[in-house]
Amino acid sequence: MIEFKKIEENDFEMLYKWLNKDHVSKYFSHNTDSSFEEVCKKYRTRMLEEKMSMNLIIYNNLEIGYIQSYDCDYLDSFDLSESAIGVDLYTGEESYIHKGYGTKVLKEYITSILSKQSHNWVVIDPDEDNVAAIKSYTKVGFRHVKTSLCPGCGKHNNYYMVLSRQDFFGKN
Repeated sequence: MIEFKKIEENDFEMLYKWLNKDHVSKYFSHNTDSSFEEVCKKYRTRMLEEKMSMNLIIYNNLEIGYIQSYDCDYLDSFDLSESAIGVDLYTGEESYIHKGYGTKVLKEYITSILSKQSHNWVVIDPDEDNVAAIKSYTKVGFRHVKTSLCPGCGKHNNYYMVLSRQDFFGKN
């Protein structure tokens, strides 16, 4: 059973641990070593701003990862002119990677957010080298629109992917 739990301050230590694992930092935090204090500040600020829905991924009562969604404000990166929800996620626990959980989690999460939102698009932008994530997102129904340099870091290319509400509910 997959559930999502809004993060709380007592979850910051786990987020810090996950963000510093090689399989997460390679793609999610882009090899930036963040101190525990920096992680706390970042997520505490996001909690106060309330612009992002930040959740732990719970699978069979175990916390296995993190997923967030937000109103995307860089639509041109996805060749969209209509509003969209952006999603980011990672599996923090190594025993759950490369086993199909990401696809299941993302399907469940998108079903949840699209049932509460009026947006017609969901977008995601993994690192172009994150082949496993791209395969997972493709299974969910995302399609590639372009690849270009990450505007936030300028160090790697993002693989911009979009999913329409119509395609998602038609496929799942």
